[in-house]
Amino acid sequence: MSFFLFISMGIFFIASTHSLRYFSPSVFLLSLSIIGKRAYRVHLF
Repeated sequence: MSFFLFISMGIFFIASTHSLRYFSPSVFLLSLSIIGKRAYRVHLF
């Protein structure tokens, strides 16, 4: 759980620092969907 959160935060940090204009919305939505799916699965079980 924390490993995927660390990966998504790292990707979001890299995207926000390097190229905010291009990668930020897609990476933010992707990380948000991944965290949402993980939290939903953990909450479900």
